[in-house]
Amino acid sequence: MHYHTQHPLEFTDVLNGLSIPMNCSTACASAASAAAEGADCVPCTETFDAMVPKLEDWFEWCAATRLNRAQWLLLATPRMGAFADSPERQRRLRRICRLANGFGLACGAVVPIADMQQHGWYMVNPLVERRPES
Repeated sequence: MHYHTQHPLEFTDVLNGLSIPMNCSTACASAASAAAEGADCVPCTETFDAMVPKLEDWFEWCAATRLNRAQWLLLATPRMGAFADSPERQRRLRRICRLANGFGLACGAVVPIADMQQHGWYMVNPLVERRPES
């Protein structure tokens, strides 16, 4: 099953190794600012670890419906900064894959080599000038 993470779906953040506060608007990223903004402002506070059990339920559903793989587009945005390539994110992505593998699912992220599409993470940044190899 391909989970289309380029839209704000319920597993977009966790499949990308993110906690929801990383993607919240700065105007409503804390309980204090939520109180200041009024009832319409809901703070974003769900952590990656808190979302993993919901993801586990999805993997269990995939296995129960006889799906054998899960894939999604890995995202990166300028707001993620260094986290996009960080060891912490890599650990989180490995945890997701181990969890899926535990249900007999092959899993992985769709990652373009250099194609820049929306907020897709890519292996090679064509905007960075490279030194010629000698």
